[in-house]
Amino acid sequence: MFIDFKKLIDIDIKYKIVHWRIEDRFCGLQSNMRHWNTIERKILYAGRIDENKNLELLIEAIRKTKNLNLTIIGNKSRKQKINNMILRFGLKDRVQFKEFMPRAKLWKDFDKYDSLIVCSKEIEAFCLVAIEAQTHGLPVIYSNTGALAEVIGDTGLQYISNNVDSLISAIENAFSSRETLTEHSFKGINNTNRFKISNTINNLEKLTKEIIEYHLL
Repeated sequence: MFIDFKKLIDIDIKYKIVHWRIEDRFCGLQSNMRHWNTIERKILYAGRIDENKNLELLIEAIRKTKNLNLTIIGNKSRKQKINNMILRFGLKDRVQFKEFMPRAKLWKDFDKYDSLIVCSKEIEAFCLVAIEAQTHGLPVIYSNTGALAEVIGDTGLQYISNNVDSLISAIENAFSSRETLTEHSFKGINNTNRFKISNTINNLEKLTKEIIEYHLL
């Protein structure tokens, strides 16, 4: 995301990217073999419900597909607008809301779903919930915005931001077979090794030393 920001400012600036983190003990663990449901497909969105998170696009994708069920876990901001859209499209039986929950409970809830969706429209600095989902073997479908392409890359299924047809294509690709879901499940698990808290600590310590040494010259 910083690289996108740098394009907007007309100054030469040195930078080093230090990723956000997750506890080492959760990274790279091989999850229990999942029993994917490619018929009654269950997808999850977890996070803020605001304009940038673009849930309107996700609801539109649900409307245009069959056998796709969505659970939204998040705060109440814009919830009424999204709910009105659900009622207008007749999706009450396929989309449900859950209140924002503590992280430990969310992690247990991951096992109930077949995929996590990240549909941010313009800005996404890191998306910790995507990495958390990957630690639990949950395949991630995400928009090509902000840092997501670098953080998730080919370990998830990418679609063109704010493009409903591209989102639907990514969903259909994910659920094309149990083998595809399993492939991205294990790719995601391996991807989490990049975001260990020990790496973040080491990189911050190294960067701090470099800054101190530079200013002592």
